[in-house]
Amino acid sequence: MITCAVSVIRSLIVQLCRSNPRQSVMMASLRARQCLEGMNMAKQQAERIISNLELYQISVSSGHGLEGGSRPLTLVLKISCANGAVGWGKLLFYHTAPHFDLIHWSRRLDQVKGKTVVEAFELVEEMKGTWCFEKVQLAKLALRDLLPLSRHRFCPKERLLMERSQAYYCII
Repeated sequence: MITCAVSVIRSLIVQLCRSNPRQSVMMASLRARQCLEGMNMAKQQAERIISNLELYQISVSSGHGLEGGSRPLTLVLKISCANGAVGWGKLLFYHTAPHFDLIHWSRRLDQVKGKTVVEAFELVEEMKGTWCFEKVQLAKLALRDLLPLSRHRFCPKERLLMERSQAYYCII
């Protein structure tokens, strides 16, 4: 890959020197830098293969329910990649059923395992019609957190999460 980058950069320099000698060095340097940055971004994305998912269910205090019997839960999703990158998503979820089944709700989340972050985003977009709104939002939050320039940063203490969670589901 590096050999390929060097040959691309050399050909860019030769083309620029022939076309405009004054700006050739500056432009060649800029184009070479852009080329290398693009290759680094592509390499980072390729290394971000999703290796496992963890889902935590945390009950919110009873005074926060909505009319009609909705009970709030906090759902926290952790997506880990093979290169060590971790993305987190957190969502307040209201449900009306007497019992919430985390395993049933998280069904099909395992489809993102083994995919790159970009492929996982595409899958989540495709699943909008099948998955509930909350599942799509939670997956997007955690995946967005894996992007290099993400402004979203939710990073809980995992020990506290495990202590406070009513249910835990892991896809490894």
